[in-house]
Amino acid sequence: MKAVTHHFGGHPSKLPFSEAMRTPPEQPANQQFSNADSYGMAFDEAWGRIGSLDPTDSGAREAALQGVISALSDHPFALSQPELVRQVAEFRLRLLQR
Repeated sequence: MKAVTHHFGGHPSKLPFSEAMRTPPEQPANQQFSNADSYGMAFDEAWGRIGSLDPTDSGAREAALQGVISALSDHPFALSQPELVRQVAEFRLRLLQR
C-alpha cells in the first residue's frame, strides 16, 4: 500500500493512501438538486410509474407528459428553470424511446 506524507500541525505524518483519501458523505437516495440530471432522474422514475401507453395515441402521451411535469412541479430544477422542464422531459422520453 502506498504511503502519503501529510503535514498535521506542522509535523509530517505517513498515512496509508486509503486513509489519506476522504470518503464523501452518504447522500440520501432521494436527494434532489437544481439541475437537469436530477430532474431527468426524477422524471424517469415518475414516468415509469405510468405504465405502458398506446404509441398511436398522442393525446394519451401528451396527457401523461403533462401529468408527470405537474407532479414534479416542486422539484428544485422545475422551480429554478421552469422554461427548460418540457425540453428535459421530452429529451428523457427520446432516451427512453417512449
